[in-house]
Amino acid sequence: MWERLGCSGVDPSVLSKSLSGQRLLTSTQLDILCKSLRLSKTEKHKLNENLKKDILDRYDLKYVDEDSGSSQNVALLELGLKSAKDFMKKGQPKYTLGYIDSLVDIIANTKKSCGQRNIERIDTISAELYVEYMDCMYSVVSEKEIFNRSKYPLRVIRGVGEKYKNEKLINSYYSLLASTYYIGKNPGKTIPCVYKHMDVDKIDDFQKMTALRAALISSGQIGRGDLVKHNYQTLIDLSKDWSDSYKVNVYDGVARSLFDTGDYKKANFYLEQLILALSTMDPADAYYITRKIQVFRTEMMFALKMRGLRTKNYMLKRCEELIQLCQIGGYDRIYKYARRYANEI
Repeated sequence: MWERLGCSGVDPSVLSKSLSGQRLLTSTQLDILCKSLRLSKTEKHKLNENLKKDILDRYDLKYVDEDSGSSQNVALLELGLKSAKDFMKKGQPKYTLGYIDSLVDIIANTKKSCGQRNIERIDTISAELYVEYMDCMYSVVSEKEIFNRSKYPLRVIRGVGEKYKNEKLINSYYSLLASTYYIGKNPGKTIPCVYKHMDVDKIDDFQKMTALRAALISSGQIGRGDLVKHNYQTLIDLSKDWSDSYKVNVYDGVARSLFDTGDYKKANFYLEQLILALSTMDPADAYYITRKIQVFRTEMMFALKMRGLRTKNYMLKRCEELIQLCQIGGYDRIYKYARRYANEI
């Protein structure tokens, strides 16, 4: 089984410990186990639901049951939204997607039976869930699939934002659309999403960081060194009062954009700033695992291009840890890059 999973050096006792309840399987391991045992879709779904509940219990998060009475569901959905946000922050994007899927089913049933006064709140919860959903997909879904998978969530976010004149949701729509374009290898469309449709002076720090970072990386991807040079310092200046987690994200975007435009000296400088920013983060920080994966991936990108930047042994160890982190959290898209990097070392 472990050979099919692509793991090496996995202790054979891992499976027995998982089956005895001493530890939990990862999402990837469970998928392989189901295939190996040739379980039916119903059996696989049941195992996934139980694993989802177990992981939520581990993090003391709320599981929203579809059988809850409609009178309780609005309050439960509020808790569910918070749980989804917390779950993603703890580095579990793949399971967060499944959790949100279950909440969306409940929303459809709740809207049929709730009073009119709750409709706006339920619609808003739905849109906010899809904001989290999009954030998760960027770590899980491949570049080829991201556009098709994003269409419906983005349509919901924009529709609810426009219907209720919710500027935060409208800005989230354009920020997420910008990220979708650059992840989907269509960076030329990212920049107008940010600078034409968003007023970056009026959005919150998270949206500002996400949007400006996407625009900066996209500028590098299309070879617009002039835009990178003009905008990267602005993003760094903005980040001075932001959290360590935000700073990691900013330095990552700056380093990658400079790298893509061939300014390797500055790119390497900001790579070191990126690693330093990660080292100052508390490992208990909500986004620590996500940021660690981000840093390791960027470091491998640079090291493979600039041979001699890191030793082979260092790179192999980094790649091995990156692969493990991706498997644990279900970062499928990044996992594919990590496997490729390991083969190229």
